[in-house]
Amino acid sequence: MNDGADRRLLALLCGDVVGYSRLLAADEDGAIRQLAQRRELVSTLIVAYDGRLVDFAGDNFLAEFSSVVRAVNCALAIQHTIALETRRAEVDRRMQFRIGAHVGEVRIEGDRLFGDTVNIVARLEGAAEAGGICLSQQTLEQVSRLVKNQVRTRWISPGKAGRRLAI
Repeated sequence: MNDGADRRLLALLCGDVVGYSRLLAADEDGAIRQLAQRRELVSTLIVAYDGRLVDFAGDNFLAEFSSVVRAVNCALAIQHTIALETRRAEVDRRMQFRIGAHVGEVRIEGDRLFGDTVNIVARLEGAAEAGGICLSQQTLEQVSRLVKNQVRTRWISPGKAGRRLAI
């Protein structure tokens, strides 16, 4: 069916700050300042891995990549960099993301993305642990096939929710 919409196979990342409301309640100015720093970091890393930041609304971001390996490596870089930056902060003041990763066909209208792939990656993000990455089975299979054990991580299988990536 040709509905005139642009459709592409893309790898998507969706990230969200864990406990952002709690951080705002504890220190609104500090949380807003820290989120601005995280936005800059995330944006810079997405571009460095040849991705495009689709949206960064509130404490949530969506990014697209033409390469599943670049998408997963970007997610790893985001989580690793944030972990290094926050390791000295008090545990209850750390701003951590959880990230979902999925690859699939996306409908593109202007700068916006639509379709099941977008919905799935958002659900995977919700299944990730603080500081972690949750991959769909499809994403895991593609990354595993392409990099053949070159990624030094632990894969944790939580069942049907996807695969979580521990760094």
